[in-house]
Amino acid sequence: MKLSRIFLLLALPYSAVAMILMTVAYLVAYRPDVSNYFTNGSPLPIQAAVFACLAVAFGVVGAILSKRLGTPFVKPSAPSFAVLPAALGSLVTAVLLFIAKEPLPAVLFLLTAVYFALSASSLAKRYASAILWVGFASVAATVVLNAAYYFDMAVEMNAPVKILLQMGLLAAMLYCCIEMRISAGLTNGSFTPILTVLAVALCGLSSVPIAVLQFVGKLPALAYFAASPVLFGICVTASLRLCQLIAATEPKTATTEEATEKERTPE
Repeated sequence: MKLSRIFLLLALPYSAVAMILMTVAYLVAYRPDVSNYFTNGSPLPIQAAVFACLAVAFGVVGAILSKRLGTPFVKPSAPSFAVLPAALGSLVTAVLLFIAKEPLPAVLFLLTAVYFALSASSLAKRYASAILWVGFASVAATVVLNAAYYFDMAVEMNAPVKILLQMGLLAAMLYCCIEMRISAGLTNGSFTPILTVLAVALCGLSSVPIAVLQFVGKLPALAYFAASPVLFGICVTASLRLCQLIAATEPKTATTEEATEKERTPE
């Protein structure tokens, strides 16, 4: 396995450790009955952030090494069942937002579920252009829900719950742009593994801990829990796409030296 792919592989366990540490931090150091902040002196949130940053750093290093070594990652293909977790998560989020009386983001996430479902079907090849237009709903959905959290005056602007969800939704928005490029069949770029790792780290960091908070009754409102399913779905989808990048091999082509040597060899 090439060195660049080893760094991408390391991003997965580091993201998982960050998610576990953040979940434990919310369970033992988060006191919403006192304030919407962690208790002073708790090292767990900082440790979780460090592991998440290391995971993203591995993605950046992997992308840089791939470019320098001349071994580009093979672009994932569409259709692919890898996007089904994102489709299911978007659908659950849409239902929860309807229940929470947030109709605009609910409709947008419903369209997002349709987009990911179409991307997993055989229609992804025949109607790629039309499906791509539906995909813009996924970007709009994350932006609208992020704005709803930002302007919610009931929760402090720098409360950990709000910041965590905003970071997760931002990573989800960037990753949706990657999936739109895949659907459109556009060429691959070095930012693909970086944004994929970013989605794995931040969407995982914000989805599972928020879901745990909901089940233990520590979330301020149902609307905050609504983001958890789609973030977890995108985290799983991005993880599967990352595994595809790691496992894929480049098509074998003759190097310049081989071609030159062949020209020098007499018939």
